[in-house]
Amino acid sequence: MFRYQFGPFLAYFHSGRTEDLLVLTDYARSVTEMSEETWLWYGYGLYRQGDNAGALKAWNKADSINPNFFEDQARNAISLVQ
Repeated sequence: MFRYQFGPFLAYFHSGRTEDLLVLTDYARSVTEMSEETWLWYGYGLYRQGDNAGALKAWNKADSINPNFFEDQARNAISLVQ
């Protein structure tokens, strides 16, 4: 379901529901590890929890899956922790 529908990730992030965001992204990653958008939002959840190293790893994974799509998003996220 979450391969191309990321509204719930955005909603949980912007409403401060970090735990729910991480539960949802964990589920989505269990379905497929090749969704760059899922890795992006997983990284944002980790970042919100103060896990900068984990967030950076997740964002680098997103960037490695699809570097063209994530020229702005993943690299902007990565700049948050560097």
